Amino acid sequence: ALDWMNSWRMQRIVDEFLDLVEKNEANDRIGTSNLSTPSDLSRIEPLLFRPGLRNINKPSNCSIRMGVSFNDFARHSHRTLQSTRAQVMNDPRIGGDRYMLTVGAIGNKLNKKKSILISFFRNSSCREKAKAYLHARLVEKGLDQRSQLDGSNLDTVFEEAEKNATKELVVLWPIFEEKVKKEGWNLDKTECSSDGYEIHVE
Repeated sequence: ALDWMNSWRMQRIVDEFLDLVEKNEANDRIGTSNLSTPSDLSRIEPLLFRPGLRNINKPSNCSIRMGVSFNDFARHSHRTLQSTRAQVMNDPRIGGDRYMLTVGAIGNKLNKKKSILISFFRNSSCREKAKAYLHARLVEKGLDQRSQLDGSNLDTVFEEAEKNATKELVVLWPIFEEKVKKEGWNLDKTECSSDGYEIHVE
């Protein structure tokens, strides 16, 4: 069976992992709470499936776009352009992940849709792209939990969702890595759908 994750497999595995998190079972690293193996998913993976990344089992009002251009990232982000440029200039090779994530609203004034945007720096790894997708799903979860609140400033909601997801990621990413490795997945060969852009810092 194929041991690498495309968009469909990644969605399934992250769905399963976040279900474990909700049940407070993710910290049981060696226990009986397992994720699907490559063989498990090879038996049910459709030959034809829609491109793009989404939450299969729990439809959300928020889309996830990976590999967006810097222009799209900056134009749709809730952050200021100055803040976004400062983040780019903080060269990730010094330390940290080689991607940027933000929440924004895309569409016209009458029909704006929340979107989680991810831009990758040049030479970002396949493993980092898998991490970025889990990061985005944690942001999505935070946004969905706030979707029923009225009167909140959108920028504040977006910022809180990003901050909380970043904190969760620090704890959950090592657990996710361990669990998928245990089931035979190779994150270093991840190939998720992407717009295909990269940020080059000279």
